[in-house]
Amino acid sequence: MMNLLFNHLLLILVFGCFFLLLGKEQSRNTIIGSILYPIMVSATAPIAKVILNYSDLTEYLVIVCLASCMYGISNGLIYKEGYTTGGGDVIMQILSKYMNIPTAVSNFIYSFIIIFLSGIVFGISTFIYALIILFISNLLINRIIVGISNRKVFYICTSKVSEVKDII
Repeated sequence: MMNLLFNHLLLILVFGCFFLLLGKEQSRNTIIGSILYPIMVSATAPIAKVILNYSDLTEYLVIVCLASCMYGISNGLIYKEGYTTGGGDVIMQILSKYMNIPTAVSNFIYSFIIIFLSGIVFGISTFIYALIILFISNLLINRIIVGISNRKVFYICTSKVSEVKDII
C-alpha cells in the first residue's frame, strides 16, 4: 500500500513535468506501470513468504542474492518493454533520456545515491548488502535490456566513411 501511495503521489506531483519531459507514450507507460507494480507486488508476496519459510534467515547473503536476481529479472523485463514501476523510475528515465546514458546506468546512479544515504542511517552492513543487490540486479537488468549475447553488430550508413572511420 505504501508503494502504491508513494508512486501515485509522485505521479500527481510531477505528472505535467514528466509528461513534457518524457512524452505521451512514455508517460502512459509510467502510469500503467505505477498502477500494476504494487498490484503485482501484492500478488507475488506469498512467494516471498514460502521462500522465507524454507530458508535459513541467518543466511542473509543467500537471501540478498535471490532478491537481487528476482529484482533484476523483473525490472529488466519491465524496462525492456518500455514501462517503469513509477516512483523513482521516472527520475531514472529522465536521466537516461536527457543525459544519453543507458537505463541500467541511470538506475545504478539513482539507486546508489539512495543506498549511500540509507547506509548513513542504517549502517555499513546494510549498505554492503544493498550494494550487492545493486550490482547483481543491474547486471541482470542490463543483460535483459541489451540481450544475453556479447556479440552485437551495428551498421553505420554514411556518406562520410573516412570521417567515421577516423572517429572509430
